Amino acid sequence: MRKTTIELRRREVILTTKRTSKKKVLCRNRYKRQLQRWTHESNVIHAPAKFGISGDGNTRALVLKFVRKIRSEFLLKKREIFIDFRKVDRMFTCGTLYFVAELDRLYRLSNGVSIIRCKLPKTRKVLQVFDQVGLLKLLSVTPELDRENFDQDVRNWKFATGTVATTHEFDTILDNYEGRIAKTLERAIYKGVSEAMTNCCHHAYIGERGDGVSLAATERRWWMFSQEHEGNLNVVMCDLGIGIPRSLPSKQIEGWGEAIERILATLVGRTDSADCRLIKAALVLGESRTDLPYRGKGLKQIVSVVEQSGSGKIKILSNSGAYFFSPQWAAPEKMIGYRDSIMGTLIEWTLPLTA
Repeated sequence: MRKTTIELRRREVILTTKRTSKKKVLCRNRYKRQLQRWTHESNVIHAPAKFGISGDGNTRALVLKFVRKIRSEFLLKKREIFIDFRKVDRMFTCGTLYFVAELDRLYRLSNGVSIIRCKLPKTRKVLQVFDQVGLLKLLSVTPELDRENFDQDVRNWKFATGTVATTHEFDTILDNYEGRIAKTLERAIYKGVSEAMTNCCHHAYIGERGDGVSLAATERRWWMFSQEHEGNLNVVMCDLGIGIPRSLPSKQIEGWGEAIERILATLVGRTDSADCRLIKAALVLGESRTDLPYRGKGLKQIVSVVEQSGSGKIKILSNSGAYFFSPQWAAPEKMIGYRDSIMGTLIEWTLPLTA
C-alpha cells in the first residue's frame, strides 16, 4: 500500500512537471509568434540613420516622416508600435529632443502604458544618448550601461520637462519641472532667459496642433536639454504646440495686423518660406502674447541676450521655418524654409558662461 502511494505521487509529480514544461513551451511559442507579428516587415517602423531637423532637408524629412508614422500608429490605428533603431548612427541635439518630446507626449497620452517595442541601436555612443536623455526609460528598456564611462559630450547633457501654468501668476518654467537642468540656469544672471522661455511657451498652446489630439487633452508641456561644456551654456527647448507662424496672426490687438503687414512688406522678394518671415515678424515685434508687463519679450529677449554676449548663437525652428542668428557671422542672420513642418517650436541657443 505504501509503495502504491509513493508511486502515485511520483507519477503525479512527473505529470505536473510535463504540464508545466508544456505551458512554458506554449508561452514561449506564443511570444515568438507575437514577436514575429511585431517584426513583420509591414508592421516595423525603421528609424532613420541620422536624427537631425535643422540642417540637411533630406535628413529632416526622413525624421519627420518617421515621427508621423509613429503618431499615426498610436493616435489613429490605436495599436502597439515596433521600432527598429539598429541603423541609427548619429543623434543631433535638435532632432533628438524633438523625438524625445514626441515620444514622451504619446507616452503621457497612453497614461504611462508602454506602447512601443524596439530593437536597440548597435552604435555604442547612440545607445549612451538613448540612456542619458531618457529614451530607454520611455521604451521600457532597463539599461545595463556604465554611465561613469559615457563619452564627455554625452554625459554633460541634462534632460527636463514640465508644464506652464494657465494662471496669470508669474512662475517661470524652471520653478517646477521633472528631471535635471544645468546648474547655471538656476543663477540669477540667467533669470531673463528663463522668463523668455516661459513667455515662448505661452504662445504655444492656444489652439489644436492638428494631429488629432483635442485641445482639452493637450498639456501645456515643454521639453529641454541643457549642458555646461567648454565654457558655454547650451540650451535646447521644445514645445509641441501650434507654432509661431500660426500663433502670431491670431493675436487680436488694435494695430497688430497692420504691424505684421508692414514687417512682411519689408521682406518681399526674399525666397524664404512664409513661416520664416512670420518668425522674423515675431522677433521684430517682440511683444508678449499675454500682454502682461512682467512676461518679458519672449523670442526677442532671447535673441537680445545672444547678441549682447558677442559670441553666442541661436536657432529657432517653428513649423516649416528656421531662423539662425550669431553676432560672430559676417551676415549675422539666416533663414531657411523647409518642405515639412515639425508642428511646434524648437529653440536652441549657446551663451558664454559668465563668471
